[in-house]
Amino acid sequence: MPQLEEHPTFPTMIWQQDSAPPHYGVGVRDYLDNLFLQWIGRRGTIEWSPRSSDLTPCDFSLWEMIKDRVYAQKSSDANNLKLLIEQEFTSLNDDIELSQALCRSVAKRSAHTLPLHFISFASTRNDDDDDDDDNDDGVE
Repeated sequence: MPQLEEHPTFPTMIWQQDSAPPHYGVGVRDYLDNLFLQWIGRRGTIEWSPRSSDLTPCDFSLWEMIKDRVYAQKSSDANNLKLLIEQEFTSLNDDIELSQALCRSVAKRSAHTLPLHFISFASTRNDDDDDDDDNDDGVE
């Protein structure tokens, strides 16, 4: 986070937190509340539905594609695996057509699913509040 805090746009940044159980712990949420004026996530200042393929497309489409490309190659160790992952992400920068297609896909899915998703999320949120308030250890 220190490097992020040094970025000139930090005062206006909005952090998006994923819904991994350790990221839901009270300590993590308190830290984000103190660090960012706004952050997107479960019980964040901007409430966001956990585990949504439409709201976290990198988790469900980009990582899947990168994983397929990386595991098609043979990795000799953890350092080599990290290098392969970095190379695949770098190659996306060079593939303008693929990058544009990914962006269009996210926009198209979002336009179709966001209204329904938030209706569904709002109807189940009250049930979650009762269950989650006692869970301070970060485990769902």
